[in-house]
Formats: sequence, C-alpha cells, structure tokens
Amino acid sequence: MPLKKEDAARIKKNYKTIIESLRIDNILDQMIEDEVFGLDDYEKITSRTTQKDKNREFVALLIRSHDKGFKVFIKCLKEDESYKDIAHQIENTQVETIKDENIEDWIGNRMPSEKGGQYLKDIDLLCFSKAITPAHLQIVGTCLGFSKVDVEHIEYKHLRAPEAACHDLLVKWRNKHGHSATLSKLMEIFFVAHQNTPESIHDEKIWDALDKFK
Repeated sequence: MPLKKEDAARIKKNYKTIIESLRIDNILDQMIEDEVFGLDDYEKITSRTTQKDKNREFVALLIRSHDKGFKVFIKCLKEDESYKDIAHQIENTQVETIKDENIEDWIGNRMPSEKGGQYLKDIDLLCFSKAITPAHLQIVGTCLGFSKVDVEHIEYKHLRAPEAACHDLLVKWRNKHGHSATLSKLMEIFFVAHQNTPESIHDEKIWDALDKFK
C-alpha cells in the first residue's frame, strides 16, 4: 500500500521545515533498517551534494514510499531530541480528509466498456506508450511485473530513444501475457502506477489513446 494521502499532505505542508532543519543521516539508516528505503534509494539521496538537496530527494522518496513510511519517519524524529518538536508539528498538521480514488473515478466514462477485453495490438501499445514518462520507466515496469534488471536491459537497449523503451516495455508485457493482456488489464496497471507515482504517467495521453478505441 502506498503512503496515505493525508500523511503525504502533512509532509508537503511541512516541506520547508524538513528541507531546512534536518540532517537525515541517522534517520536514513533507520529507514533502510525498517525497509522503507532500499540501497538504491540510499545511493540516490547520498549522491546529492548539499544537505538541502539530500533532504529534497529524501522527501520525494518518502512521499512515494509504502504506508508505514510516515510512521517510521515520525518515530525517527521523536527519537532525536533535536527533532521532537518537528515530529509533533508534522504529526499534528491538520489536513483535509482525502477520499481514496478508485479506478472508476480515475477513468470516468472514457473507458469503452465493450472493448475492455480487447487484445492490444502493436499500434494500440504505441499509443499507450506515449503516456509513460521515460524517467519513471522503472516504476511502470514494476507495476507491469518486470524486475529492475529487466527494465534496465530495455533502457540500455534504447539508450538514445527513451520513448522507444516505453513501447518496448509494453510489447514485452503483451507478449508475456498473451491474450490476457487486454485493454482493461492495462488500465488497471496504469491506475496502480498513477496511485503510486502520479508523475510516472501522463493521464491525458491515456485519454487520447482510449479515444481511439471508441
């Protein structure tokens, strides 16, 4: 489960405080130990030059983490005497209750229901591939059921043509699942990517592709 939207909102409302006040070295160690972050995340954060840039990367990854990420983060802050006040400030930040979005809310009436079970041809996948943000191919690849190594191979193959990598990823997914790789199934996968990392896909490009089915 991704981070609760209310918790993500609390982090965003305290963004300036987090960026300007924290030194996240010890916090980061605990986040890895509690399996909120992986070693790849550690490398992304520590590769940044300044403390503020490290904090920005930390927050970006925290917002995209799973549901226990917020609790672990607050626990880490409370265990450090210097950050107890910040922990309480973030934890007690008032935010509006955010209704969980479901796939019907997201797609609305754009889905041609009578064609949901349709097998996706190459031309269909070419249209839908334009919705994938190349920089987030790993996110979409994970949602499609591919390993990190699988996606890296595709990225390397299309090093100078990231858009082609997006199309190749979808073709490999379709070929792997055969006739179960339907329009409805792809929409379910895109919705998971949308929920996990909204910037990983461009909704309007999906709607454009869906229009071609009508």
